Amino acid sequence: ARSGKEALEPCVERRCDSALSAPNDHDSRVSEHGREAERFVFQSEGNARRSLMHRYKLGKELLERYARADAADAARRDAALLVLLAWLRLAATRQLTWNHNYNVKPREISAAQSELLAAVERTAREGFPVGIPGVRAILGSLGAAADSNAGQRVRDEILHVQRVSGLRGGVMEEFHQHLHNNASPDSVVICEALAAYARTAPNMDPSVYWRYLETHGVTRARLLSYDRPIRSGPDFSAEQCVKVLPLLVEYGRALRQVFAGGDAECAVQRVLGYSAPLLKGNRVEVAPVCAISGNARLVADLNQVVSALRRKSDALGSASVGALEQLAFAVGVACLALRCRLRLQRMCSFEDDCGGRWLDVMSLDLALEQVIATCAADTARALREHRSELSDRRVAIVITDMLDIAVESAALSTVPNTEFL
Repeated sequence: ARSGKEALEPCVERRCDSALSAPNDHDSRVSEHGREAERFVFQSEGNARRSLMHRYKLGKELLERYARADAADAARRDAALLVLLAWLRLAATRQLTWNHNYNVKPREISAAQSELLAAVERTAREGFPVGIPGVRAILGSLGAAADSNAGQRVRDEILHVQRVSGLRGGVMEEFHQHLHNNASPDSVVICEALAAYARTAPNMDPSVYWRYLETHGVTRARLLSYDRPIRSGPDFSAEQCVKVLPLLVEYGRALRQVFAGGDAECAVQRVLGYSAPLLKGNRVEVAPVCAISGNARLVADLNQVVSALRRKSDALGSASVGALEQLAFAVGVACLALRCRLRLQRMCSFEDDCGGRWLDVMSLDLALEQVIATCAADTARALREHRSELSDRRVAIVITDMLDIAVESAALSTVPNTEFL
């Protein structure tokens, strides 16, 4: 096996070389400072691979060392953001090790993640609007700014799931041990795969579990590679599936609050406020962002988006849903998401006060951007699959509507964007 530095070095060089080329003086200084930041990453990867907690703490150190040493030095800041982005993207796409021979509690991961996100926000404020596209990409590679209580519930709630469902051995116990010691974004996928299997009751098709994992990048070899490996597959009775399915769905929300910053439902929950009941002495209370919760129209639109996403798998996956219904659904949800994004822009650009919750607002904007991208992909697929059922006029209208939405969404993600808006 290659060392952390040996595995990382060619990857970072490929990602950074073109961006660190130097056609002008500013880019020349970006290139110079970028090499310094790269050296820090190469030297740190051996420690970063121990756990996500270590990786996030070192990411914060990179920003504090290279991006904030002189806030007026834009080249230094740009280089640090670029290298951090490449490093985090390589980790997010599972090209770097998330955990190696180190047990870490979920609350320790969420605390380190929140500290890194706070450092990213400080860097964004100091350099705004320069560097915001990179900041957006960095935030998209991280989970949410969840507090340590939310991380602690990752440990506590799996015990609740096991106790209520009666599933204490096999894959559930292996999953429990993984969560207590090596929780990661993979945990979200495993939880969703178990829920997908539970939905096959009473037929009980374990291939659904393995197929879901493979589709979302978690192979059998990866399950076995964890410090606390998951060797077993699910083998529940139909009665156990009935009990465990709603528990897994709810537990998946707790996992996504920590590990899935781009999840729209969780992002909406955070800005509108939510609470999780007392469990083993631990309660999560998240206050609403007043600038959002006080806007009745925005709240209504956000709730509509969430409601639509909850219906999506059934609505679009049903054979009884025709092409026109699928297209109307996708375009309608995208239009709602765009309308919400428009109302968030002044907060995203630090023009309007959001009560110190910029990260939550930006996470929501990123999640809505992803909703629009997904709707555009759904539209393209429906048009391909049902072209013969649609008139040329209808196809032209759908394409024009979705292109309008997609282009305006892209303009909102481009900062500065006053010339577009």
